[in-house]
Amino acid sequence: MSRTSRTRQPAAASDSRAHGSANRVGRVVLGVSASASGHAALRAAVAEAVVSGAELQLVRAWREAEWLPSATSAGVAALMASKSADQRALRDAAQTARDACGDRGLCVLSELVGGDVYATLLARSAGADLLVLGAGGSPGVPGAVAQWLRQRVTCPVAVVDAHGEAVLATDLPGVGHAPVGARRAV
Repeated sequence: MSRTSRTRQPAAASDSRAHGSANRVGRVVLGVSASASGHAALRAAVAEAVVSGAELQLVRAWREAEWLPSATSAGVAALMASKSADQRALRDAAQTARDACGDRGLCVLSELVGGDVYATLLARSAGADLLVLGAGGSPGVPGAVAQWLRQRVTCPVAVVDAHGEAVLATDLPGVGHAPVGARRAV
């Protein structure tokens, strides 16, 4: 069973559609990670959302435990501590996004989803204009999550290393295969 916690807050009072089409607001999805490449991916996702006028959807998956009914109190405490850390990482990422965009009207949606990271990001990226992920893995090489998702998602994917450089960029809107940093507005 998947449990979801969502927050939708515009970063500023202005309408986020002012930067894009009046009929359609695009969506940039970010897989939130507390790693160095995750922080760089957040900056890249904010920049892309601001430039394109898209909403920014921050997604953090946390592993729910099917074994919870039979768990020891220590196991339950560890699971709750893990969930709290994931909530904090998501809240911090949302605040960073709002702070970075200033008064540009970026709409930030944040979502903590109980479930598998692969399935969660695959589902949340459906219909998105761009999926942005931190590289993870070895320097210059996309991690396992990014490699798995890029073969399955139906939207462009940008994988960003800790220095903000794209280690994988497929069909970025309006950019072709240029590094994500080439469109940095923030």
